[in-house]
Amino acid sequence: MEDHTMVKGLGFAILVFVKKWSL
Repeated sequence: MEDHTMVKGLGFAILVFVKKWSL
């Protein structure tokens, strides 16, 4: 269960990073 939360947080961080990079 803990792993799931970590993956979710990582995915969100990557999404924000990619969005910023795209801009």
